[in-house]
Amino acid sequence: MALRTLTLAAIQDASLANSVANFPWLHDEVAEDERWAVRYLYDIARRNGDMAQNILSFPWFADGVTENERWAVRYIRDIAREDFAMAQNLLGFPWLADDLTEDERWAVRYVWDIAQEDLAMAQNLLGFPWFADGVTEDEKWAVRYVWGIAREDTALANRIANSPFLQPPFRSRDRYAIQSVRFLQTEYPDLLAHMLKQDWFADGLSDDEAALVTIFGREFVYFTINELRPFLTDHRMESRTVLFPLRGEVLATDIQATRGRSRRDITSLIEEAAVEIESFMGIPFPQNDLILLLASCRYSPVRSSDNPCGASGLHRGSHMIVDPLRGIKDARGTLIHEVAHFYWNSSSPVDVPVWFYEGGADFLESYVQIQLYGETLESRKRRVDERIHARCRNKGIDSVQEIVDKLAQLGSEKYRKFEFHSCHYYYGEMLFLQLYHAIGEDAFRAAWQEIYETSRGPEERSMTEEEIYRKFLENAPADNLDAFREVYRKWHGGDFIE
Repeated sequence: MALRTLTLAAIQDASLANSVANFPWLHDEVAEDERWAVRYLYDIARRNGDMAQNILSFPWFADGVTENERWAVRYIRDIAREDFAMAQNLLGFPWLADDLTEDERWAVRYVWDIAQEDLAMAQNLLGFPWFADGVTEDEKWAVRYVWGIAREDTALANRIANSPFLQPPFRSRDRYAIQSVRFLQTEYPDLLAHMLKQDWFADGLSDDEAALVTIFGREFVYFTINELRPFLTDHRMESRTVLFPLRGEVLATDIQATRGRSRRDITSLIEEAAVEIESFMGIPFPQNDLILLLASCRYSPVRSSDNPCGASGLHRGSHMIVDPLRGIKDARGTLIHEVAHFYWNSSSPVDVPVWFYEGGADFLESYVQIQLYGETLESRKRRVDERIHARCRNKGIDSVQEIVDKLAQLGSEKYRKFEFHSCHYYYGEMLFLQLYHAIGEDAFRAAWQEIYETSRGPEERSMTEEEIYRKFLENAPADNLDAFREVYRKWHGGDFIE
C-alpha cells in the first residue's frame, strides 16, 4: 500500500513523493505503521502540500514511524478536515516534532474528539500553555475527561474548560477535578446538579474549589458520595505553598467543615513528612499539589468501637482523608504511611507486589519517625518483630516468600479472610529495615530508585520477586554481600537467592 500511495502522491506532488522515497525504511520491509502513515500523509497532501511537507520534516518521520507517530498523523489529518487552522496551530507545537509519547498521541486524539462535539472548545484547549509545551499524563487525562463530559453536555464541558483552575500551572488536582465531574455525571447526576447550583461553582472553579471537587471522584467504603454532600455547602479551605527540594512548589490545600476546629498539627505533620520522604526517595514528589480532607467517618458502616473509621488516615490517589478527631500522637504513624503511598501504592504506574508497596510505606513511616520524632532503627525493628510474632508466625507465615505463595494459593479474597494481609506490611517493612542496615542507606536508596523507575515503565506487569532481589544485589557493596544475602534468605526467602 505504501508504494501505491507514493505513486498517487507523485501525481499530486512530485517533491513530496521524492522526499518519502529517500527514507531508508521505505526500501526495507515496510511496517504497518509506516504504510498507514504514508497513506495519511497522502490524504493531507491532497488538501495542502505545505502541511504534508511540514510533517515530513519531523525527524521521527524519516527514521521509521512508530505506532504513536502513525496515529498522530491520522489525527492531524482528521483535525485538518474539521479546521485547517487548528491543525496548523497544532503542528507548531515543538513537542510534535520530537519523539511523540503515548500521552501526546492520545491528547491529539482527544482534541479531535472534542472538535466533533464543539470546535471552539477544542481550539480553546489548544490555547493553554500547558498543552503547547508538551503533554503530561495528567494533562492527557484532563483532556480525555473534558471530552467525556462534552459528549453529554457541551455547555458543562465549556464551563469546566473556561474555569480559572485550568490556567497555568497545571496541577494534579486539575485532572482529578475534571474526572470527578465526569464521575458524578455518569453515576450521580442528582448530586452533580446540586453542585452546579452552588455559587462557588457557577462563577468558575478556582484552584481551591478544584481541590474540593476532587473529593467526589469515586465512592468507597468509608464514605458514600451522598455522605460527602454537606461539603458542597459547608466547607472551609486553606492553601499554602510548600517548597519541596526536588518537586519545587507544591500547593497544599486542606478542606474541612466550617464547624470543625483547625488541625494545623495534622496538616503540618503531613507536609513535613512529605518533604522528608521526597528527600529520602531522591525522586520528585509525584504530584505538584497535596490535598487533605479533614472529615470524621464515625458514622460509616465500616467501624469498630475503638476506631470508628477503621483507619486514622486514607490515601485516595488524588487526596488524603484524615479523621480530625484522632490525636496526633496516636495517628502519626498512619498519617506518614498514607503520605508514603504517593510513591508506593496499589495503582499503576507503580507496579510492585503488595508486600513491597505496603511494607515500603511502613518503612518510610519508620524512616520519618527516626529522622524527625526521636525513634531509632533498633526500636522500629523491635516493634515490627513483635507484630510479626503476634500476627504472622503463629499462623505459619515466616517470610515474604511464604506470603507470596499463600496469596497465590488462596487468591486475594480468601487471603484477606484468613487475616494474613497484615503480614504484607510487617514482613515487607522488616525486610527493608534489615536491608537498610545491612547494605547502607546509599545502596538501599539507589536500589529503591531503580525499582521505582523500572516499575513505572511501559510494560504492564508487576516486577517479579527475583527482579526486585537483583536490583538490591546489583547495588549492594561488595563488602556487604554476605550480610545482604543472609538478610534476604531470612526475611524474604526464595529459590532465586544465590
